[in-house]
Amino acid sequence: MRDSVVQSGAIPVQDSDAISETSTTRLEHEPFETLRHRAVELVAKILGRHPSRIEAQRLKGGTFNRVISLTYVPLRRKKFTSQWVKAQFCGLFGRTKEPKPQSYVLRMPWHENDELKRDVAVLNAVGSRLALPVPEVITFDASDDNVVRRQFMLQKRLRGDNLAHTPMLENLNTAQRKSLAKAVIEMVTHIASVTGPPGNLSVDNLNLGKRGKVQVEKLCVPRRDQEDRDIFDHPCTWPAQEQKPLDHLLEQCERWREFQNAEGFCTEAVWSGFAAISKALEKRGFLDGPNVLSHGDLKPYNLLAETRSETEVEITGVLDWDSAAIAPEFMAYRAPFWLWTPEDVNSVHEDDEENANIEPDNAEHRELKDLFLAHASEKFKLFAFAPEAMLARRMYFILKEGIFGPWNMMEANKVIEEWNELHPEDGVVIDVDFSDDGSVESE
Repeated sequence: MRDSVVQSGAIPVQDSDAISETSTTRLEHEPFETLRHRAVELVAKILGRHPSRIEAQRLKGGTFNRVISLTYVPLRRKKFTSQWVKAQFCGLFGRTKEPKPQSYVLRMPWHENDELKRDVAVLNAVGSRLALPVPEVITFDASDDNVVRRQFMLQKRLRGDNLAHTPMLENLNTAQRKSLAKAVIEMVTHIASVTGPPGNLSVDNLNLGKRGKVQVEKLCVPRRDQEDRDIFDHPCTWPAQEQKPLDHLLEQCERWREFQNAEGFCTEAVWSGFAAISKALEKRGFLDGPNVLSHGDLKPYNLLAETRSETEVEITGVLDWDSAAIAPEFMAYRAPFWLWTPEDVNSVHEDDEENANIEPDNAEHRELKDLFLAHASEKFKLFAFAPEAMLARRMYFILKEGIFGPWNMMEANKVIEEWNELHPEDGVVIDVDFSDDGSVESE
C-alpha cells in the first residue's frame, strides 16, 4: 500500500500531526511548519491564486510520500459592490452561485526516486479507461527545481471518507453495507472489463489522451530497485504483446530462471514448480479468459465512500493504483471478504484469503456474503473462493516481484507445498527445503 489514506476527508488533525512529526524526525525532513509556507506558495502559483487564499493542512502520509492538503478558499463578494450587484441580478435567473472552496492533495516522495512519472502515467492510463473516481493529477514535477525543493504531484482531492481509517464502515447500517457490497462487485467487474497484453502499465502513458492506446510493458525482471540488475545483460522490460495467460506465466518462470543463473544461483525447483502449477491451472480452466486490468490492492484502505441515504452508499474514490497491472483473470477477482469477516479475527491474519471461506459470525455478515453470492458472476465466485485461484495469486506475486529475501523464498516453497496437498495427483515436486532463515538446504 502506498499512502492510501491521503485522500480521505476525515482524518483527525491531531493523529496526522503525531504521525507526521514522527516521520519527519525519523527521516530528518523539514518540519511541516516551515514546509507549509512553500507548499502554499507552490500551489498558489500553479492555480494562479493569491497565497492568502490557500489553506494548508497536514495529512497522514505513508511509507513513500509526505502529504499536505491545500484548499483554495475564494473571497465572498462584498455587498453592494458592482460584482455583488451583478451576481444578485444573475441569481434571479439561476445563473450564478458563490464560488466554492477547491481542495487539492500535494504528494511529495520522502526520498527522490524514479517512480513519480510512472505513478502519474498509471493514473492517466486507468483514468482514461475507467468510469471510476480515480485521483486526477493537476501537475507534477519529477525534479527538485521548484518552490518546495523536492519532487511532487498535485492532485484534486476526492470527496468521501476512507473506509479503513475513519469510523464510517463500522457506522453503516445493514442496508448501507449491502449497497456498498453491490458497489464493490460492480467496481471489480468494471475494472476487469479492461483487457490487454500482460504486464505493467508503462511510463509511456504519461501523456495519454482519452482516445490513446494504453501502453503496457513486460513485468520487470529484475525489479527496477534491484542494485544487482546491472550484472544482467538483458533488458529488464520491453513493450508487451498479446499473449495467452499460460504463456505469460511460463515466460516469467523462464525470465527469472535466466536472471538467477546470470547471478550464479538459481532456485530451479521453484520455477519448475511454478511452471507445473501454471500448466495445472490451465488444465483446470483457470486460465481460459483474457488478461485483464487488476488494481492489485483493492482493500478498504484504498476506498473512499459517502452515505447518500439510509439505504445507499456511494464509492467516491479508488486510490493507490501503483500495483495495477494487466494480468490473468484470477488476479482481478479476489473476494471482498472484509465485508463479512468475523470481527474477532486476529488483525495479523485479517487479510489472509482463507478468511473468504470462514463462516460469517452473525446474521448481518451472513446476509452480506449471501448478497455477494447472489450478485457476483459465476466467474467472480470461482476466482474468489477456489483454493487454486488463491494459490495462483500468491504465486503471481512471486512471479512479479522475484525472490530477493527469506520471506519470498519461504512463500514460494509454501505455495508449491500447498498445491501438492491440494492436488497430489499433479506431482508438483520441490526438491529443496527452505530453512527458517530462508536459506536453502538440499534434501
